[in-house]
Amino acid sequence: MIRILAVALGAVFLGLVTPAWSADADTDPNNLSIEAGRLGVMMGQSADALKRLAPALKNDDLGEADALRSHTFQDLVGAVLRYNLVSFQACRRGVLNGDLCQGPFLPKWLSEPTGTMHTDADIAAMVDETTGRLMPFWDAMCARAIKSGADKDFCAIE
Repeated sequence: MIRILAVALGAVFLGLVTPAWSADADTDPNNLSIEAGRLGVMMGQSADALKRLAPALKNDDLGEADALRSHTFQDLVGAVLRYNLVSFQACRRGVLNGDLCQGPFLPKWLSEPTGTMHTDADIAAMVDETTGRLMPFWDAMCARAIKSGADKDFCAIE
């Protein structure tokens, strides 16, 4: 095994084999596509590792009110992260523009340390802040989808 590794490294250093991280690979569209795809796979594997290494806090570990606030907070974080991905794509593709394309939404509470406890008032302020950013985007996306032929109930929530 060590001999194979030494031969492979020697071939790379002698220029007989072009490594994936060479300068030429940096601009090849096919290699760039492969590298970007690998990054997605890496994050999928990282998410799987996170599930194994840091299982979700169980509601049994908290009191009822704290468990509900924790769950609500996680829902808000998920909504913000999803908004950032969807809005990036919508704006990048020209589906929306102007004030609806302000860049990522990064409220200060998004980077709070794990285990930060929130009051009901904290959660209410976070919901209001998030609604203020996400609702106009959602309204515009729904209106455009319906205008493009989607059913009038396309964005019905309840």
